[in-house]
Amino acid sequence: DEVFGTGVDVNNLKSGLEACSWNQLNVVVGNNDPNEVAQGVIEVNIGISLNGSTRSDVRNAVTTAVQTKLGYTLPGPFNYVLYSLESCYGTDCGWAAYAYINHWNSVYQNYYYKRPGVLIHEIGHNFGLAHSGGLDGATYTDHTCSMGNPHYSDEGFQCYNPAKNFQLNWYNPAKITEDPRVNGYTKTLTLVGIGEYDKALNAPIATATSANRIYPVTVRLETGGGADYFVGFNRAIGPNSLNVEGDNQVTIIQVDGGDGVGYSQSYLRGKLSQGQSHNLTNFGGTGKTVTITVNTINIATSPGTAVVTITDNFTPPPPPAPTQPPTQIPTNAFPSGPQTATYDLALKVPKCSFGSSCDSGTLLNGRGTITSGVEPNQPNNLNSCGDGISGTYHSDESIDKIVVKRASGGDNDLTEGEVVTIEATVWCWSTGTEDFIDFYYASNVANPVWIQIGQRQTCPGGGSQVVTATYTLPQGAIQAVRVNLMYGASGVASAAKCVSGSGYDDVDDLAITVKPIVTAPPTPAPTNVPTKLPTKAPTNVPTKLPTKPPTKAPTKPPTFPPTKAPTKPPTFPPTRLPTPLPTLATVSNSSVNKYLCASSQPLVATICKSGSLATSMCPSVNTNTVCGSGNKCWWASCTA
Repeated sequence: DEVFGTGVDVNNLKSGLEACSWNQLNVVVGNNDPNEVAQGVIEVNIGISLNGSTRSDVRNAVTTAVQTKLGYTLPGPFNYVLYSLESCYGTDCGWAAYAYINHWNSVYQNYYYKRPGVLIHEIGHNFGLAHSGGLDGATYTDHTCSMGNPHYSDEGFQCYNPAKNFQLNWYNPAKITEDPRVNGYTKTLTLVGIGEYDKALNAPIATATSANRIYPVTVRLETGGGADYFVGFNRAIGPNSLNVEGDNQVTIIQVDGGDGVGYSQSYLRGKLSQGQSHNLTNFGGTGKTVTITVNTINIATSPGTAVVTITDNFTPPPPPAPTQPPTQIPTNAFPSGPQTATYDLALKVPKCSFGSSCDSGTLLNGRGTITSGVEPNQPNNLNSCGDGISGTYHSDESIDKIVVKRASGGDNDLTEGEVVTIEATVWCWSTGTEDFIDFYYASNVANPVWIQIGQRQTCPGGGSQVVTATYTLPQGAIQAVRVNLMYGASGVASAAKCVSGSGYDDVDDLAITVKPIVTAPPTPAPTNVPTKLPTKAPTNVPTKLPTKPPTKAPTKPPTFPPTKAPTKPPTFPPTRLPTPLPTLATVSNSSVNKYLCASSQPLVATICKSGSLATSMCPSVNTNTVCGSGNKCWWASCTA
């Protein structure tokens, strides 16, 4: 019962592995051999004494006896074989169980085969997993992970830590790699625990209005030397509800080597609650300190989430001082200088008076009425376009600031016919690849006719980004610019220039005051009689002095110190020569066809868990008869 779950105990090896893998790994009983004394169990006697024999001698004797009784060489038709010894005698008995790395065999003494936590730990070695050490640097003290030996009783089990979860292939759609070695790196991520992995694949369930989003359950931070870091949300729920340490905290794990894809000891480096930070000094040998900060933890939602920001704190060295051209005489005697907008009650948008630039300041920060980021005076646009209200501030999309300034610089006021630059500070979701920005201008705020500036742009990355566009100011005393931030938009913008319909979109306008072009009056005709031409030409043509252009001082680019290569390659200390991970056995059972509507193909386990029985309404895979625009009907054959 403790292995195969054939009785009433819900905490067993089968239930633990199937729950932690979200049914991608199935534990099934053997092939009904006539030698069985119970389902999946045979007994053998060995020809040596347990007293005084080494554990290697005892294991070899068990293997010989089993192979003789079954008539074939182990593992035979099985993926894994467990040996349970009556007990252990003598001096070589300071162990509960042991297993071979990337192998089929694990060995247990006395009653330890009845402990699901011990079983999941030893089978983890068979999977190729090493031990998990804690904050104290000891080998077995990471009790956020089954490879740290947190469970010795019959109380239950828990799953593995972010490093082990990355190594296993159970969560591939929701594991990502980031590289903070890049100067200026910063990224904000929303994490979901493996206990709610099914919701991470379709999150946020309550607010998703278009394509499904996937939140990561494990994030690898690439160091370039194999000893990478891994970040995850240790949500104590579902298969991980009996977690022993770091409940509902963000955990930081480091491996000794192998980039997190091979056998390697791991260590717990940090446990963070909301508002806490952890520094990784000299990250990857770059000399930089990478900081991981937990912005928010919310376990009241489904799924529970942890929003973290990872930054490298990099400050670039100052560039060499440029050689400035001579200062020109200003065309305006009294320029107004940079301006910060104020909210105009009549226009219902931020507005600037005359100036060399117009900055919205904090008047556009946020979006609609989203959590923690309500936009002041929203929606802040001339056409009353509604803002999307889905998501969370600085996790999902928002326009935070708009600046309009002279492209050529200087202090002169914005003037008709000049080229200006629009800078939009926006917050892009995830990697930014699904967020798009349109820029527009209108020459008259009283009756705006919106003209698109350039082509639609894609966010250059996730988190806070600055996106720009340039255009020439037309004639008009009070003009406006518009920025439209859209999630999942495609095609040409609509004539209304409002949001595309997603709950994550934001539309903001900024009104600017523009000076007209001043044309000088014609010069009056002279009143005096013009002087007569000289009667004689000058005798000599004056010789001009030679003029040489000034020689520009060379400007050297900044030099960055080279990154040192690691002095030694990482080593891996497997107990035995590893063998390929065995292919999981399948069971022939009756099956039914199920389908699930999604924009991209979900996991088979997700379809079987959450899908509906296939009917004539969903006649074949990859159709959209019943799924609506943007989604397709995905099939899977599921065990009945």
